[in-house]
Amino acid sequence: MAVDQTEQIEAELELAKSEQRFKALVQDGSDLIAILNDYGVYKYVSPTAKRILGIEADQFLGKNAFDFIHPDDKLLTERQFILLATKKQIKLPAFRFLNGKGEYRWIETILTNLLDDPSVEGIVANSRDVTQQIQNKLKTKELLNRFNIVSKATSDAIWDWDIQTGKMQWNQAIHTVFGFRSRSYTIEWWEQHVHPEDLGNVKDKFKQLIGSKKSRLQMEYRFRCADGNYKCVLDRSFVIFDQKAQPIRMIGSMQDITERISHIKAIEEKIHA
Repeated sequence: MAVDQTEQIEAELELAKSEQRFKALVQDGSDLIAILNDYGVYKYVSPTAKRILGIEADQFLGKNAFDFIHPDDKLLTERQFILLATKKQIKLPAFRFLNGKGEYRWIETILTNLLDDPSVEGIVANSRDVTQQIQNKLKTKELLNRFNIVSKATSDAIWDWDIQTGKMQWNQAIHTVFGFRSRSYTIEWWEQHVHPEDLGNVKDKFKQLIGSKKSRLQMEYRFRCADGNYKCVLDRSFVIFDQKAQPIRMIGSMQDITERISHIKAIEEKIHA
């Protein structure tokens, strides 16, 4: 007597594939997966906890997640957590979470309420470490604050280049020093105003800076004013890199050194006369 077991075997194979996908996504993925009860107590934590936070997964079990959150972030996180009583899913604002070294890491988390799901019976927390991104934002904010302060206290033309969008913002000196009315331009506009004989060298120095992953650059070149005349400038800038070591922002200042360069040339001409 023969029994057709095709469906059973196919179901078993599909189950095996599902288990493999689960292991790839939960156990070996880059995110931290956890299941909490409605009070925030851990019921399950994926093995990625060791790699991400330096804490073995089983050390979280039975402990409350809020005990690991920075005191300054705990109240807001608790208020957001309560919203799960009426919402299926929420994304928490980034908060600081204590790791195995006693250091706080910035964590971004999405919570999904599956308390009514008999296969889960808990709140699923999908988290990832965003410390580098937060630090970059804080660093950028600090630099922009300095940018705004320096812009008011100097006669230099201060510029802020968003490398991802290509947009450049300038302070009022772009008008007082170079005669341009607008304070918002593009990187292509800037390139068009660098003297053609200097542009190649300027681009080469920028490429060398990015290649070496250094953050500071200083160079001299000629820049065309609104009236068509060129001024010699000393350009000093600072580059901000993201977590993948890619440049995302560049802030600098252009100082008019035309008079100084002319004076030096005059002295050199006298010497060689």
